[in-house]
Amino acid sequence: AHPALRANRGNIALLLMAEEAGLLPPGMGRAAAEAYRRLRQIQHRARLDEVPTQVPTEEVAQDAQAVLALWRHVLG
Repeated sequence: AHPALRANRGNIALLLMAEEAGLLPPGMGRAAAEAYRRLRQIQHRARLDEVPTQVPTEEVAQDAQAVLALWRHVLG
């Protein structure tokens, strides 16, 4: 039903496209995409600094909630 979502355009683009296609509630795809971007930035910075990628839970709490909301919506 949504052939554009089969393209390998990257996670962020696919999340935004799924929201635009009405497969996700308004704002959910964008919130998950922003969380993904922030978490990848944390991971990238940690690898460059050669430090562990673990961060305090409160630092990523908002991102975790966005990902959990997406998970619950898609996988129930």
